[in-house]
Amino acid sequence: MTPDLAYLVEAVRKAFSPLPPNGWLLGWNRERYFREFARAAAPARATNHTSFDYAFCNHFEADLRDSGDAEYLSLTVRISFIADVYSIHWTTYGDGGRVGRVVRTPGTEAAVELQKRIEQWLQTTALARLPDEWFELQVSGVQLELAGVTGATLGKCLFDDYESTPADITEALQRALARPWSTLEVKDVLERLQGLDSGSSWDWDFDAGEEWARVLRDGRASFFVWARGSLVIAASWAPPCSELLDGSRTIVLRVPDMEASCLSADRGALVRFAGRKISEALDDRYFSADDLVWATI
Repeated sequence: MTPDLAYLVEAVRKAFSPLPPNGWLLGWNRERYFREFARAAAPARATNHTSFDYAFCNHFEADLRDSGDAEYLSLTVRISFIADVYSIHWTTYGDGGRVGRVVRTPGTEAAVELQKRIEQWLQTTALARLPDEWFELQVSGVQLELAGVTGATLGKCLFDDYESTPADITEALQRALARPWSTLEVKDVLERLQGLDSGSSWDWDFDAGEEWARVLRDGRASFFVWARGSLVIAASWAPPCSELLDGSRTIVLRVPDMEASCLSADRGALVRFAGRKISEALDDRYFSADDLVWATI
């Protein structure tokens, strides 16, 4: 079933007038459809990553992995509150879930079967899949908080708002370098961040000299904490933390998603931040939080 484009544009304009809707204030149900999604995904592990910070949808994921897998696949389904549409895509994660990238439908039997089960369930709902070619269509008359007016595309208005122009974090990296902190301070920050969400845990092998620590929720990083200096990267769906960390002089960067290529920096600053030469594979004009961690770990 293909949705009507004119109807979608009108639904967006109505929902975003005069301001973008706030799901927390509107009482949107973050558990909406999750039980049905988890049932369709089984035996794959289903998790709910729904947040209404710059987002207008339910966000569910189903992982294909065994305990201890260093690499695994995850199927993401987002269901909009603005109109009866959804999106679906695959991400492959490496290095124990630290690094992810969007991929085409994998050819493994388990992946094909999982997507088939999810799509069969979606067909029983009144939802339609948003065509891929419609995601970047500009919606006039709408202003988003992050993407602004020029970046207000149909995909961002229906699902997630994020900055179209990568944020230059050169100054933030320089400030973090100038604010080194101790092992005890890093552990204190990790414990504070974990305390924001009873379902989270932190992961950092400081004895092995790891330069990045993580706060995890359902196996996914909600926060990256740099061990050499006072820098924290937070996913948009992670709890607010700036006020909590204010006393520690921590620099907090918030990104739509750890895999979103929404950051940029001067290459010289990246080299100084890493303390060594970084791989040419990192495009300093356009990279994600995952890319930064992987390049400087």
